[in-house]
Order: sequence, then structure tokens, then C-alpha cells
Amino acid sequence: MAENLRYNAPYSTCSEGTSFIRQYCELIEHNCETMQCCKEYLCHNFGRYYSIIESGDRFGLIDSTLADTICPKGWHIPSKNEWEKLEKTMIAPHENGFDAATRMKGADSNYFALSKQYLNENGRTYTGTDNCALNILPSGFMYEEGETLKFRASILSSTQKNSDFVYVVVIRNTVEYISNVYRNSIRCVMD
Repeated sequence: MAENLRYNAPYSTCSEGTSFIRQYCELIEHNCETMQCCKEYLCHNFGRYYSIIESGDRFGLIDSTLADTICPKGWHIPSKNEWEKLEKTMIAPHENGFDAATRMKGADSNYFALSKQYLNENGRTYTGTDNCALNILPSGFMYEEGETLKFRASILSSTQKNSDFVYVVVIRNTVEYISNVYRNSIRCVMD
């Protein structure tokens, strides 16, 4: 799918942090006049944040029933291997993760507005070229207390890393695979 999942599944939520929502809505172009409208706008454009761990926890095993039913019928949460195949498809032999990330990320600088506020060049996330029409946005991830950090895309895979963590693909200025950082976006892939 060329957008983050917005299905209201168990253990999912939209952006909750009021200070973040206010800050973000001051930086991007939108037609909202209320905080509630802005929150709905962010949920529509960035999708919801999910845990696929049993009981919605941060640590533990994947809830296979939830993971198998969170995407529409005929679709699934991609595995780490599927993400790695996409990354390899997006680069030529002499290129690297930076080139893959650039081709996967959206080109609309409006959604990278928060990152523009970083003074340090290493803290910024740059727009992409969206060559593969995935429109990956810096949807970020959500901490346990509901605050959202949106300077990168953090997308759940269906691959268990160990007894505590699930792999997450992180697309920023490169592509990385890390341990679960609580609630993340989901992209579904056709079976």
C-alpha cells in the first residue's frame, strides 16, 4: 500500500501528544482551525500507530492472530526479508541505503516540516524522490506515554527479532532495521 494503515485495530492509536500536534500543525499547510481537526488531519496523513505484541505491550511475542488480521483480506504485514528485497531493488550495485531511502520517501516537503527545524544537519530528514510510489513520510513512532517522534518513518515488520522484540524498518536518510520502539506505523503488502 502506498500509505500507512489507518485501521482502528486493537492497541492502535493516532498521535496523542498535544504539544507535538500543536507544534506540527504550526509548521505544515492544512485547512484546520481546531486542534481536533489537526489531530484528525495527522491521523489521516500519517496513519495510526500499532503494537502487534501480545496484549499491546512493548516487549514480548507477536500476537499472530492480530498480525494476521490487521491488514485487509489478501494483504499482510511485510516481513523483514520483504523490506530488504525492496531496499535491494531500489539501489544499483554501486549505491547504498541512502539511495534506497531517497527513492522510497515522499517528495512533499510539507511533511518533513519538523525536521527542517533541526539546526544540526545530522538531525534533519530530507525529502525523497518517491520513485517507487510508496510515499514514505516521517510518521515516526509513538512512546508509551503517547508522545510521537516524527523525524523518520518507523514501520513494523512481521518478523520477531527475539523473545522481546519485533524488527522495525526505519527509513530516514538511510534504511535500517532496529528493534521495536513501542508503537509504529504499518504498511500492508498484497499476498
